[in-house]
Amino acid sequence: MRLPAPCLSLVLAAAALPACASAFQDGKAPPAGGEDFARRGPYAGISLIQGFEEFDGIPAGDSDVGIGIRGGVRLQPEVAVEGFLESVPGFNVGRGPFREELDLLSLGAQGKYFFTTDKIQPYALAGLGIARAEVDRSGLDDSGTFLRIGFGSDFHLDRDFSLFAELAYNRMFGGVEDLDHADFQVGVEFHF
Repeated sequence: MRLPAPCLSLVLAAAALPACASAFQDGKAPPAGGEDFARRGPYAGISLIQGFEEFDGIPAGDSDVGIGIRGGVRLQPEVAVEGFLESVPGFNVGRGPFREELDLLSLGAQGKYFFTTDKIQPYALAGLGIARAEVDRSGLDDSGTFLRIGFGSDFHLDRDFSLFAELAYNRMFGGVEDLDHADFQVGVEFHF
């Protein structure tokens, strides 16, 4: 699956985050007696994704394991914004001998609200983006937009590294309007 031109911009922006880290740091030391797990500043992450189909009227199966990258900024202890690029391949669509693989590529942005600022940080998220669906044989490729809502949690190993788990529902529009699906992600983030 070829990456659309806008995806290259996101990949380059994520790669530039370490160089910009000092511009976003607030310069404050961690609080006395503990780590600052909710400090302001940029972060980047990578994840594995399992897609669960909720396709409207299309016989299909869940996806193969996909991959995602994200980069964001913690604006306040409770608020972050991030951009993401996700590739979720291998949704099996059709019946019997007429089965094909459908791959989804998504590019978007989302905001997060963290309910705590401790080592374990549950959050709610909402976002939007563009998606491209590619079908391997029939050429029924199409594009559209989506809205995303979900929840997850960060699990900080220390002040610079965290693991996360996230479940999000994607409501699709436009040429991909029948491809609503849920994604479960697990991954790791580095906080600059």
